[in-house]
Amino acid sequence: MKPFILCAVALAMVVTSGYCEATSIYSFKGEVSNLFYDGAGIIATEGFEIGDRVHAKFNVDFERDGYFILNNGETVIPESPPLTNSPFWYFYASLISGTLLPEINGGFNNRPEHIKEYNIGYYNSGPAGNRGALKGGTGDSNFIILKESYLDAGVENWVIGEDLKGIIVGWSDKNWSIMWADMTLVGIQSDSVPEPSTLLLLGSGLIGLAGIRRKFKN
Repeated sequence: MKPFILCAVALAMVVTSGYCEATSIYSFKGEVSNLFYDGAGIIATEGFEIGDRVHAKFNVDFERDGYFILNNGETVIPESPPLTNSPFWYFYASLISGTLLPEINGGFNNRPEHIKEYNIGYYNSGPAGNRGALKGGTGDSNFIILKESYLDAGVENWVIGEDLKGIIVGWSDKNWSIMWADMTLVGIQSDSVPEPSTLLLLGSGLIGLAGIRRKFKN
């Protein structure tokens, strides 16, 4: 086998094996279905009405731990409490973009132990049924995508076109506002990223391959 062919084969092996673990982008679109409670007046202030279009996009990785960031800077990886008949399985999910109710007057959840940022998805199985969810945003402004079922509700088994429930929450310094939305999963996109070392090897390999080809041509 010619040297430049050997180089190409080796380079291909490096490139195909040098990717970080894949994450997925879950995209949702929907409409406001219920202006459930507006104690903080945020829904009225923002002018939301039933039928308004809403959206959300999450970065999801089932192999990573989900976590909360508290106001004191601590990162908390939640676990199911012991001796429970309703266990939780947690994984990483981060809200990339979405329709949110903003916090008003600095929000409410400002104690050091309160959650500042959600990066979590979960599956919950219990006597009342199964729940799968993605939750992102802050303690005072967050978006939840939820499926409730007596059958399988796991997020990893959601399919494009599936109907789900959206819960959109915002807080003021004294009260909160919450509205529901009928959501549809409209896309699941793989988001694999090459490791930096792989990019370096790729560049070096291409330069070397070009040099070998020139040498044989001459």
